Amino acid sequence: MKECSIEKFSADCPSRLLFDQIADKWSMMILAVLAKEPL
Repeated sequence: MKECSIEKFSADCPSRLLFDQIADKWSMMILAVLAKEPL
């Protein structure tokens, strides 16, 4: 298994930034609208 060199609990961890963006209330609203039909 490949060892990850990124600190998982760091504020600038890529996965943390991704989850912060997805969890944002506006992002969830946009995803819900786009799930119904594309723009």
